[in-house]
Amino acid sequence: MPELPEVETVVNGLRPHLSGRSIVQVSHLDWPPTVHPLEPEAFRQAVQDAQIADVSRRAKYIIIHLQGGAAIVGHLRMTGQLTYHAQSTAPGRFSRVIIELDNGAQLHFDDQRKFGRLRYVAADQPLAGALPALGPEPLAEDFSRADFAALIARKSLRGNPRIKQALLDQSFLSGLGNIYADEALHLARVHPMRQLRTLSDDEIGRVYDAFQQVLRQSIANNGTTFSDYRDAFGGHGSNQNSLRVYQRTGQPCADCGTPIERIVVGGRGTHYCPQCQPLVEVQVES
Repeated sequence: MPELPEVETVVNGLRPHLSGRSIVQVSHLDWPPTVHPLEPEAFRQAVQDAQIADVSRRAKYIIIHLQGGAAIVGHLRMTGQLTYHAQSTAPGRFSRVIIELDNGAQLHFDDQRKFGRLRYVAADQPLAGALPALGPEPLAEDFSRADFAALIARKSLRGNPRIKQALLDQSFLSGLGNIYADEALHLARVHPMRQLRTLSDDEIGRVYDAFQQVLRQSIANNGTTFSDYRDAFGGHGSNQNSLRVYQRTGQPCADCGTPIERIVVGGRGTHYCPQCQPLVEVQVES
């Protein structure tokens, strides 16, 4: 599933091409659940002639803001691709929605697995109502190390989960998924099974610095492409060439040469270096 860097890359690509454009029509819509809860014809009517004001991101969601306060909220899920085509292009095998723009360009939403969504939010509906409960943005300018430490402290009082589980919890911190949680914890030298209450102030600071670094690096590399992810123009990301541990089971750690291992944390496959990220036994007061 695309994570924050992939969604940010798509948004950055779409914004200059969509802002100020008008939607002429929805010319193709072959999978009605894509635009749930509206029926296809209702979705067509809702967006027809709407002018696009801006394109932004919240967590893993793409938000196409329309003039007057309405919006189209997109979630790529596992295989969704939202791409800009400067000229009219025939629907592909997995094209679910095609939106025609006033300059002759098109916006295609392709989705092989059919889990992705484009949800219309009317101007009189709160945009937040179209989104789940989401934590802070990890790259926000006003989100500091102290803020992250405070999140850790509060989360540790509610079940004291593992650090990997916390990083994947979108209500705790938004936008991270399996790839960048693994990458950040390796860079921070913190074992993914560590309980939050056992983390020192220094370790919390290292995790904060690490997820900032790996997210920014991936955005600079246009995201990570293993199979389905594409940028706004159908291109591949290149960050898969810079990964430290994710999906590198058995390969040598770039820092120490120890083979990368894979375990399961909270039901998710997790990659780490046992040498660089030892599971330190820390006494926790009850």
